[in-house]
Amino acid sequence: MAEDYWKTSVVLLNNDKVFIERLRSYDKDNINPKLIARIRDKYAQDENFTPEKAANASDAAKGLCRWVLAMDKYDRVAKVVAPKQV
Repeated sequence: MAEDYWKTSVVLLNNDKVFIERLRSYDKDNINPKLIARIRDKYAQDENFTPEKAANASDAAKGLCRWVLAMDKYDRVAKVVAPKQV
C-alpha cells in the first residue's frame, strides 16, 4: 500500500515562506521517537533516498532530502552528547 501525502503536501507547500520557516524553527531537540524510527527504517536505509537521486525530481526535493537526513544525524549525535553535557 502506498501512502498518499499529496493533499497534505499541497497545503504545506502552498506558502513556501511559511514552510521554510517551519523547517528552520523545527524543534530538533525533541523529535518524536516514533517519527525518527520511521525515518530510519523507511528512508535513511533506502539506497534511493539520497540528495543526488532526489535532485532528479527537483532542487527542492534534494534540499528536503538533505534536511531529513540531517535531522536523523543530529538526533543520533544529540543522544550521545546530551548525557556528557552535565
